[in-house]
Amino acid sequence: MMKRLLTIALLVSAILASCSKDETPPPASPSPYLVLTVLDLSAGNFKLVKYNTDGTGEAAFIASTIDIGNEYAVPAVSPKGKKVVYCEGAILKLMDVKTGATTNVYTHGNSDIGSPAFSADESKIVFSASPTGDERGDLYIVNAAQNATPVKITSNELGFVSFYARFSTDGSKLTFASGHWDDAGVYVSDLQGNNMVRVSENHQSGDDDVYPVFTVDGSKVIYSSSKYGQNNETYDLVMSSVAAGAEGTGTRMFDGTVAGIPVSEYPVISTDGLFVYFIGTDAAGAQSIYKVSVAGGTPTKLKTVIADQTAGWVMNLAYVQE
Repeated sequence: MMKRLLTIALLVSAILASCSKDETPPPASPSPYLVLTVLDLSAGNFKLVKYNTDGTGEAAFIASTIDIGNEYAVPAVSPKGKKVVYCEGAILKLMDVKTGATTNVYTHGNSDIGSPAFSADESKIVFSASPTGDERGDLYIVNAAQNATPVKITSNELGFVSFYARFSTDGSKLTFASGHWDDAGVYVSDLQGNNMVRVSENHQSGDDDVYPVFTVDGSKVIYSSSKYGQNNETYDLVMSSVAAGAEGTGTRMFDGTVAGIPVSEYPVISTDGLFVYFIGTDAAGAQSIYKVSVAGGTPTKLKTVIADQTAGWVMNLAYVQE
């Protein structure tokens, strides 16, 4: 009898333990979200605003605002949402989002420094700076650490300025815009500035291709192009292969004029690789968050952020997956 009771007790204990284990759900993964960088014209600073990926849940991303350093000093949020990199004059600065503590990463010899961005693992930062103080600019890569030494990876051979560089997901490549105002092209290179490929085609003067970002697998780049409007007033999103020889074979993702979005800028791609989020400007000048399939199609408007650009502009967008 004692043996039978012991067996029953052990079975009950095992069942209870199993039930207890099944009732404890695994910790939920943080939901992805969007962070917009908004230029406040009246206050002369940038503020970072957070939204859910459906456009709801508007909230301040950091407690403070960031003063404008120069026209290229737009702050960038790290892919995991833990840090913000920005420019304060000639200083490249890093902010911890949770504590607000700042670190001086690098001080350049003049004030022409800007358009910073993180690598996917947040260990590196790419930025644009003038080596001589004029309007020309090269790309530099620096470790995200205090008083680090950057490495210059371009040498002005592409035009007046190289800017708005973005890392591939695996961290092995860069895509960036290079040229002069109203006549820029999109390029891809390795982190040493070698094996450079022009992604966008050479087209008539006055058109440009800007704000490139890699697809998740790194095989293509999506960027904003005035190719179809040819007046530097309309910009569509275009997807192009990064393979050598594919220059000028880009595919228009949608007709922005037909969609009521004559200007589409700052594309970012969801970590699952399925969707592109971007900032679209309508004919009245209102800036909104939009979403479209990576395969292209009709964009969906998620949220109007700036109704009147006399008060401010959206100047950057980040997709964050903690």
